[in-house]
Amino acid sequence: LNPFRRMATTPHVLAETSNFIDQAPQYRRADLFKSLQIFIQSSAEFYEESRLLSQRDDFVELGLSDTGLSSLSSKFTVITMDFLLAGRIRHAGGAVINFQQVRSQRIRPLG
Repeated sequence: LNPFRRMATTPHVLAETSNFIDQAPQYRRADLFKSLQIFIQSSAEFYEESRLLSQRDDFVELGLSDTGLSSLSSKFTVITMDFLLAGRIRHAGGAVINFQQVRSQRIRPLG
């Protein structure tokens, strides 16, 4: 993520992240929430009403959080591990990086 000057997110993504942290082992939660807190303080947050997002063509396929990210892909590069979301954004002409692909390109077999 170092090449990116600023990070942007949505309230929906932050809520999902918080919910995932709630599922972490108790001994990890404080550190994870601290990291989330730092991220929130240093990131721009963009909000689009759920009512409007639910009217988009890709809502039924992607769900609320990913539809919000797809909507932002015309202004920002979306970084995701979600193959479906990455494909949808790419097909619509938005900017996306599939982190799974980046990670697999950096892992080279020994020998």
